[in-house]
Amino acid sequence: MVSAKFTEVYNTIGSFKDHADRKGDPTDKEKLDLYAWGKVAKSEDISAAKKPAFYDFEGKAKRTRWQEAVDEGISANDAEKKYIELGQALINKHLK
Repeated sequence: MVSAKFTEVYNTIGSFKDHADRKGDPTDKEKLDLYAWGKVAKSEDISAAKKPAFYDFEGKAKRTRWQEAVDEGISANDAEKKYIELGQALINKHLK
């Protein structure tokens, strides 16, 4: 179960592109890290997830980063902390 803070940051990051007043965008690496840590924090099972289509390069990159996070052995709690830390830094940098 994720914390209220995680949910708050997750929802803000999820609506990031809707903020017309944002100052830039996160890098691709930051986006991939958030994706992977979010999946691990929510205890989603990568082996049960549908594999991306052959030409879905973005989906493949996301799945690869998620698999890397799983292979690193990061716990759900640690992934949540990393997500909140990076997410809050991006919110402070781009939205405030």
